[in-house]
Amino acid sequence: MLTFKHIYNRLSNEPEIPNPKIADNDFIWFTFHDGSKLFDGNLPPQEITRFIRLCCNVNYENILSGQNNKKIHKNSLPEILQIKPTALSKTISLFQKNGLIQINDNTIYIPKDYCIKGKLNEADKKQKSTTCIYSNAFKSIYSQVNPSQHKIIGKTLSFIPYMNTHNNIICKNTKTNDYDKCDPFTQAELMQIIGIDYAHSSRFLKDISQIRYMDTPLLIKHKSQKNKNYEFLLNPNICCWSN
Repeated sequence: MLTFKHIYNRLSNEPEIPNPKIADNDFIWFTFHDGSKLFDGNLPPQEITRFIRLCCNVNYENILSGQNNKKIHKNSLPEILQIKPTALSKTISLFQKNGLIQINDNTIYIPKDYCIKGKLNEADKKQKSTTCIYSNAFKSIYSQVNPSQHKIIGKTLSFIPYMNTHNNIICKNTKTNDYDKCDPFTQAELMQIIGIDYAHSSRFLKDISQIRYMDTPLLIKHKSQKNKNYEFLLNPNICCWSN
């Protein structure tokens, strides 16, 4: 699995470290860039978090399933999403309204426009901008939090479309592999993206710093090598750059 050390090596322009081999059942490829309904502003941030948690249980046919590929039925969703029945009802209704899930004969299907388990074929790599989410890592951070923290995670995940494809830095030039050309967003600009008043940014960063995987926050605050400013990147043990 990628680590912050790998990222740091890339920031330091040290020799490229090849991506480690990951078991297919430990990651899913998300195809939610380029006009996706996940990040078009219509889906509340807490629902982004809950949707990705559901995606962590898709099988290769994009049907929600558990151990031994046994289908997950609607009555099992409260246990997975860990929210109360009233909230669950609103969440599922919103997902269906936006075409994020389909429920037929108690089979829950997630369209492949939003996530694909395992490896992408070459056609998908060329046609879609994708981000890899490690399902076990995401399940881990989801299990650590209460429903009120789903909003914090969702706001942080809203930075994914701005994540550099080479080093995970949240920046304005997402395709460059030249660190000096990334042009990272400032803290004020990041808060503007997710609709948080800058006066409350310290509180948000403190809250997200407590949501960790492998002892590293979901959102990493890192001092720039170019100047005294800070830059932000998403934890590469949870998600990594797109194709």
